[in-house]
Amino acid sequence: MSLKRSKRGLSPLIATVVLISATIVGGMLVYNYFQKSFNSVTARSGALEITASVNYLNESYKLVHLIIYNTYNSAVNITNVEGLSTSGSPVHLEVVSAEVGKIVIPAGGKYSIILIAPSNTAAVYVEYTISGSNTVLQSNPVSIS
Repeated sequence: MSLKRSKRGLSPLIATVVLISATIVGGMLVYNYFQKSFNSVTARSGALEITASVNYLNESYKLVHLIIYNTYNSAVNITNVEGLSTSGSPVHLEVVSAEVGKIVIPAGGKYSIILIAPSNTAAVYVEYTISGSNTVLQSNPVSIS
């Protein structure tokens, strides 16, 4: 006489619940991974948008008012403001409204800088770093002719 053992697996209902739960958990893990990746990429994408207005002080110098908009998702540290002459050579600018190197513009914020430039200055640009990075970046030159 042999005894027959009844071998039973998971009921179809329990198996379905387990598979759906595993799918939801896996989907959440994948979503979180890509969300973090996307946030780190978008934190680095953006730019400094700069507008400038100019008033001539005399024949040798002009007063330049820069408004800098930070479109990054991170704070930006302004490290330097540089000028280019009409011939393309570097020009020394005197920043009178702020201490360059200590300017921090929060994400989505704006900052105003007033500087004095020689009259032959054709454009200005800003050197900056993004918070958490030591790489110095440059904005696009802004014409002040």
